Amino acid sequence: MSKKSKITITRAEDFSEIETELSDAMEHLDETNLRIETMLREHALTAAEESDKPSTALDEKNTTEDKSAMDQHAG
Repeated sequence: MSKKSKITITRAEDFSEIETELSDAMEHLDETNLRIETMLREHALTAAEESDKPSTALDEKNTTEDKSAMDQHAG
């Protein structure tokens, strides 16, 4: 019987290309996540600032008019 030898095929070039593509994709994903995080923080700050603003006379008038319109439709 002949002795079988184990053959190992190494495709270092293929794996290095895949690793490079994967690293690039991960970097792009990290950049995108940072942009999204920044946008969400800005949105949260804007929403907090708007909720802290005292209501103006115009806002109160619109609210009163909305309530009147709803009462008319209900009755």
